Amino acid sequence: MNENERRQSKWEWLENPDSTFELHSTERRAFYEWQVTDKEWSKATSSLDAKGRKQQQSKKNKKALKALEKRLNKAAKAYGMAKSRLHDAWSA
Repeated sequence: MNENERRQSKWEWLENPDSTFELHSTERRAFYEWQVTDKEWSKATSSLDAKGRKQQQSKKNKKALKALEKRLNKAAKAYGMAKSRLHDAWSA
């Protein structure tokens, strides 16, 4: 394969920009959701509240933390999948 053929194959995705754009958009949305959830998780698991007092764990709070942890794991997994799909599309 000569240099010109390699360049052409590298930019073949331009013939079908919708799919690449959609992959990129999905990856960005997944990254944003992961970051937002991570910040919420950090805030919720901090040992101090907004006024600097120690937070007390309640059953309701523990359930909320479990739900938030599940959401964080789903967001991280979705971001990883979207990132690998985009990488595969770019490297194909």
